[in-house]
Amino acid sequence: MDADGGDERRFERERIRIPGSVHCGGETLRGFVSNLSATGLFLETRSPAPPAGQDVRVELVRSENETFEILGRVARVVGGHRAAAPVARQGFGIALTSAPEAFYAWVAELGD
Repeated sequence: MDADGGDERRFERERIRIPGSVHCGGETLRGFVSNLSATGLFLETRSPAPPAGQDVRVELVRSENETFEILGRVARVVGGHRAAAPVARQGFGIALTSAPEAFYAWVAELGD
């Protein structure tokens, strides 16, 4: 949120559900990307989230023949407690720091 209570995101998030993996600290966390933009994404997972500020490498599977490798930083963590209700959304947001041009082209197509 910005100072006026509005959303500070610069790009519209697209709702989507695609497999994603996050690599950090020698571990691989698997889940589903539920929204993404040219600057960030949210990975829904039951795995414990890395701490905010952690640098990560993300693999997104667009199709059987296309996978994107993206670099980012954990921006926020939602849920993450084993006692959380099973229907509660759990995962973490990632601010993207580097991605291939093909990824940005794909995200632009999603918004059209």
